[in-house]
Order: sequence, then structure tokens, then C-alpha cells
Amino acid sequence: MATSFPADHLDQVGAVLTAWEQIDPDLKLGDLTLAEAKAKLAAARDTDQKVEQLNLQRTAAIDSRNTQFLDLRDMVSRLRSLVRAVHGPDSSEYNQVGGTRTSERKPRVRKGGAASTS
Repeated sequence: MATSFPADHLDQVGAVLTAWEQIDPDLKLGDLTLAEAKAKLAAARDTDQKVEQLNLQRTAAIDSRNTQFLDLRDMVSRLRSLVRAVHGPDSSEYNQVGGTRTSERKPRVRKGGAASTS
């Protein structure tokens, strides 16, 4: 389950810890000391940086994949055009590369009735 936090969440936590330090550094939150809270904040900052790095890597990988897919789609289109030009639009070879043979296409149906003139 994804939980959203404000963009400046870690900065807000840092400000609270700074205030805690100014008020009373020996104050404890249950068993949690100021030093432990600062360590938690540092760990969260490190994890946040790792997540940002992974997001950048993910974006780069998606861009690379999309570029490769576009290249493959262009290749397939060009191959179909080549086979259609060499073997014809109604050939079995054109059908083998994924083209729809002319004889297999549905005929167009006119919309509305044709007016008869007598």
C-alpha cells in the first residue's frame, strides 16, 4: 500500500529534531533518544536517495525499452511493405508476415440505402 508524504517531509523531521535539541536534548520519546531519532532520519535520507537513484535507472530503462520497441515496430512495418511489394498484397507470404490478404478483407458496406432512380 503506497503512502504519500509531503515533498519536504524529511526537512520537517529535521526541523523538529533541531527544535528537540534546542529544547532539551536529554528528553526521551518513550525509549527513543535524540541520537537515535537523528540516526533514523539519516537512514531515511539514505533510503530516499537510493529510491531516487532507482527511479532514475527505471526511467532510463523504460526509455531504452521504448526506443527498442519503436525500432522493432518500424522494422516489422518495413518488412511487411517489402513482402507486399515483392510478393503482392494477396500472397500467402504477405499473410505469413502478419499482413491481411486482399481476398480476406471484408468488402465495404455503404451506409444508408441507395436511392433508386426509375
